[in-house]
Amino acid sequence: MKKVKPARGGQPPLFPESVVHRFTRWICQEELGVLQDAFESFVEDMEANTDLTREDLGRLIEKAVDQFYYYLFCDIATYEFDEIGYIADLFVEKHAESLSSGDIEYLNKLKKSVVSLYEVVEVVPKSHLIVKDLLLKGEPIKITEKVASTTLVQWTIVASRLIQVAGENIFEGNILEIESERASFFLEVFEESVKESAKNLPKALRKDPRSLRGLRRELIQSITQPILAIWISGIVDRSGERPDLENSDGEAFQLIDLKYRIFEDTAPIEKILDAHKEFDRVDDKLEWAWFGAKGKKDDTIRAFVHIEDGLHLEAEVNSVERADKLDKLISTILKGHVGIVSREDKDFPDEGPPPELANIGAKLDDHPEIRKAMEEQLTRHYRQTLSEKVPMLGDKTPEQLVKTAAGRKEVVEWLKFLENASAKAFGNDIASRYDFTWMWEELGIADLRK
Repeated sequence: MKKVKPARGGQPPLFPESVVHRFTRWICQEELGVLQDAFESFVEDMEANTDLTREDLGRLIEKAVDQFYYYLFCDIATYEFDEIGYIADLFVEKHAESLSSGDIEYLNKLKKSVVSLYEVVEVVPKSHLIVKDLLLKGEPIKITEKVASTTLVQWTIVASRLIQVAGENIFEGNILEIESERASFFLEVFEESVKESAKNLPKALRKDPRSLRGLRRELIQSITQPILAIWISGIVDRSGERPDLENSDGEAFQLIDLKYRIFEDTAPIEKILDAHKEFDRVDDKLEWAWFGAKGKKDDTIRAFVHIEDGLHLEAEVNSVERADKLDKLISTILKGHVGIVSREDKDFPDEGPPPELANIGAKLDDHPEIRKAMEEQLTRHYRQTLSEKVPMLGDKTPEQLVKTAAGRKEVVEWLKFLENASAKAFGNDIASRYDFTWMWEELGIADLRK
């Protein structure tokens, strides 16, 4: 059977120089076989429980090789054997003279740590996260985290190891983002295991918080690889895929630039656009918002049209349908004043929003009245949703479900899903900044937003 190498060139991925980095290098050099065993165990489990082959797994791991192996290395630090004790202790024994007391303390905490799933409750960029431990339960925890706090958003679920250093909680062993649907399934299975295992406790301890927390921690020690598996499964689903993007009219997303040559003076063009019901001038600039056939009644801005250097009329739209409609309109109302020069379809990179979308926030900051109109449109849409059947809620309305305890739990998960997806909205500055607080309050479940 063909083996997949556990690391390129037999060396660990490059991490910042630290005691964990030194430990990973030692694991790769030491003839203990634990890295190969850990890797083989994971691959065999994935082969047995998924349709993936070793070759498939090898390709997927290459997409996130640093995260994958760093996770394994930190897990190996927790391994304990009858003959030699903890692997981490063996490393300390062999390198005691070159390790500081802080290094040794850090490894002692790492070897006793467990992987858990955490839900991000609050984010303070470049400072910290407030998280809830979904497996061990308990009160929300403040995590000092300057890097991930700039990328994670509220209600994201992550897997990591929590340890205390100098009185502060930190995440060690990478922060793996887990898709909410996979996390929910995993949590259901875990809670069933807790219930079954609790039956083996003495009756007096089955509802004792300390005993149950100890039981949960014991069960968590056996789920390191399953958590790694659900993270890898998420990579499988995302591999090679680009989100299916649509504009607000449900049309396939395609950036298109329209460019027209201005024959003479711009004054007649300005007069026509100012008077037309489908256009609205932006401040005193040579720029107009185009609302489409319904005019300004539905507040949906479908494109911006502007005069460039007095020589060209230019527009950018985000679907073929909008480009056709706008081109037909301009060619009709500005006949004799402009002539089409070019129509260009624009591609955007596989990762991240197109530059035009990435800068939309800055553009809207210059036009607060447009931002306000778009936010109000979103609010009207979500307000209507509260009384409509939602597939994710079993085709029931949020207003119906909040009348029962079980229903409120479903609505909370739905709102968290909405907020999290909105915060990650692909290039949509309005959606990513939208405040959902009012929905929690209107449904009477603001106290559950934690």
